[in-house]
Amino acid sequence: MSVYVDDFKMAGRKAGLAKAWSAIRGPGKLELDDPTDLGPYLGCDQSRSTITRDEAAERLKNIYPLLGSGEPSAQKATNSATGDVKLIRYDMEPFHRQCVGKYKEIAKANGIEHVQLKMILFSEH
Repeated sequence: MSVYVDDFKMAGRKAGLAKAWSAIRGPGKLELDDPTDLGPYLGCDQSRSTITRDEAAERLKNIYPLLGSGEPSAQKATNSATGDVKLIRYDMEPFHRQCVGKYKEIAKANGIEHVQLKMILFSEH
């Protein structure tokens, strides 16, 4: 569980999630809205996605040595019908655009019309 002010985020198996939410919600406990599916959390959009097992292994290749037990199996997170690995995709682009827009608004209000910024692009791989 992650809690930030009034934003709660919980992950786990369905049966465990229901039990965990009921442990903290209800009479004499926290008054919370019903849990919802993934959505914006702390300025970051979240969505479910899948990648191939090979792509998952490539993305994690630098993590494996830190685990000390070789390459972990992606079996538990694998969809048996397709062989794909389930993941949560985090997207900060809308929040970033909002921040840049606010910066431009403030800069213009203070007489700054143009500032040359160096952009650093990150690849997904």
